[in-house]
Amino acid sequence: MLHNNPFACLKLQLFFFALTSSFFAFAAPFEEFQTTRLKSTAGAGVASVLMDESTILNPAPIAMFNVSSIFFQRSGGDLDIDSNSGFGRTERAKSTAIIVSDSNGGVSGSLSYLNQTQGINERKRFGVSVSSMVGDRSAFGISYRFNKEETNLDGLGMTKTSTRQGSFGILHALSPSFTLGLVAVDPLKAVPGETKGIVGGQYVFNDFISIMLDLGADYNNNLADSVLYRAAMQFKIYNDFFLRFGAHDDKAIKEKGTGVGIGWVQPKLSIDFALRNSERSEDNLAATKDQKLKESSFSISYRF
Repeated sequence: MLHNNPFACLKLQLFFFALTSSFFAFAAPFEEFQTTRLKSTAGAGVASVLMDESTILNPAPIAMFNVSSIFFQRSGGDLDIDSNSGFGRTERAKSTAIIVSDSNGGVSGSLSYLNQTQGINERKRFGVSVSSMVGDRSAFGISYRFNKEETNLDGLGMTKTSTRQGSFGILHALSPSFTLGLVAVDPLKAVPGETKGIVGGQYVFNDFISIMLDLGADYNNNLADSVLYRAAMQFKIYNDFFLRFGAHDDKAIKEKGTGVGIGWVQPKLSIDFALRNSERSEDNLAATKDQKLKESSFSISYRF
């Protein structure tokens, strides 16, 4: 009988422990939110002159515009967790974003609402940013975001958490073709493990090819273990279409990925579509298993 065999009982207990650990103890954290355009460049763009991304990436560039904007985005994909083992599963990952921006006055700013769901887990984020020109070629901005999360990472029930984070960014145009950017994320260490600094550059060649490079790290920890690389290129096709490619490698969260996308840009209307693939390696300290994400994203922006 089973109860008379201590080794059989031990094997059975180990099996159920492995099963519950695979499904509950190792759960996937939320992906870093990115706009459709940023997904197409694998997140690169700290030095790009972007408006709708002011509460997402670098809050400074919005001051270099002189318009208002309404932005809407929907993204969705499948997240495969621990697919290399016999206990893997797939979760549906979705997100929605609404961003309202205005840069008609001396001080520019934006408001954003983001909603992310991953399986039964959900995150809501409210963000605000302000920015102003500093001289003729430089801009400085500050952003603040409030996160509310409902997660079931341990399998014992839903847990609600709230966090607040601030960041600041700088953009400087060395010339009409070459810009530099700097972003400090969560410098007050409000959320453990999310503090980092990112510097970037963008060069535009003959108004046809744009090259974007970002380099960052968590300056409170070992730089070699938290270094972040992002690189992307954008090609202008005809007068209205832009084709984008990007790749990134984030040592802090052990993630690599690529992105590709196309954008149709008019003076008042912009439409973007992107595909993004990423892989995250198992991290015992963060209690995460191997993850593979494949997602698509669509956004529309109207300026007036």
